[in-house]
Amino acid sequence: MALMQARSRLVAVLIAAPLSLFAQTPQTLDATGDVGKYTSIAVDATNSPHISYYDATNRDLKGVWKSGIWYAGPVHQTGNVGEYTSIAVTSAPILKFISYYDGGNEYLNLAYQETTGATAAYTFERLPVSVRLLARSSLALNLSSVIPIIAFFDVNDRTLKLALFNRGSTFSSPPLSYPKWGVETVATAPTNVEDLALEVRLRRVPLGQRPSQAAGRRHGGKPRGGGAQSSGPTRAMGASPCHQPRFG
Repeated sequence: MALMQARSRLVAVLIAAPLSLFAQTPQTLDATGDVGKYTSIAVDATNSPHISYYDATNRDLKGVWKSGIWYAGPVHQTGNVGEYTSIAVTSAPILKFISYYDGGNEYLNLAYQETTGATAAYTFERLPVSVRLLARSSLALNLSSVIPIIAFFDVNDRTLKLALFNRGSTFSSPPLSYPKWGVETVATAPTNVEDLALEVRLRRVPLGQRPSQAAGRRHGGKPRGGGAQSSGPTRAMGASPCHQPRFG
């Protein structure tokens, strides 16, 4: 599936099988007002698409998703919210997580579902520190613990940062911790970042071996100390080095 904004409309292009035929079926999903900006798409385990986007006319975060039929509606409507969206979904049960920007108050926001269903309600949280975004946030899920990890570029200090959200506890790491949130600065940049993407991968670490030792072996170095070679626990790996979250 591909998304595009055509004449202020949100249009989905469904690629039909076989792909070699390039059969495309455009479908207009929302044509009310200036809609379809900052789109993000995720496909769940049933191959159903979920799309988040910004309604510039009403300055709202909106979503469309398919569960047999297409559903559409506002997700968050308070203030100027919904720019720079990024969406991810869990596998089972199917729950949606959306990161986006509150431009009126300069906060990074997270909307997520705690119950499944086509019209399930959202819970809203915001990172409790002011940031300024001029580029898309990028959200990925650590599916083993359902921890949303959000990459974003803060124009205030020109830094690329990672924000981690945990519904049930407080992070003792990364370095900056708030109730339910952890924040880590990854890198600084001389100019603004226009776009970014985050990927979380699970890497197997041999039992009894620290992640740093496994990294040394992967890059040809010698691990410091021994460890059994059997498969062991997994840890989340992102697009940049970050602390593994710990809860306190």
